[in-house]
Amino acid sequence: PETEEDEILKIANEDKFETGGFVEEGTCLVKDNTTGKYEPYKDTASAFPTGKSDPVILDESIKFTVDDKGKNPDVTAGQVLVHGAVYESLLVGCTAAFKTAVGAAIRFV
Repeated sequence: PETEEDEILKIANEDKFETGGFVEEGTCLVKDNTTGKYEPYKDTASAFPTGKSDPVILDESIKFTVDDKGKNPDVTAGQVLVHGAVYESLLVGCTAAFKTAVGAAIRFV
């Protein structure tokens, strides 16, 4: 499907992702309004979580490289989908609440 890529975003470190972990392309992310960093999307009682905003879909895989302290550093991702069409079956963490929050910007097929 056709897509539009936009935005550079900061991905949260180890408190939200597995240390040294791999984040797959197609992972649904949401911005934490307090830290300004993106993290994996998770529903709260089947609703978009309070204190979160800007749902996006990661359009590049990210591998955390552990720093000298044995922790994930913050990383910057340059490719996320904010408009277009995506195959829902290829997404990680996509729920009805996420799709509603994205609105008409992304068509799920």
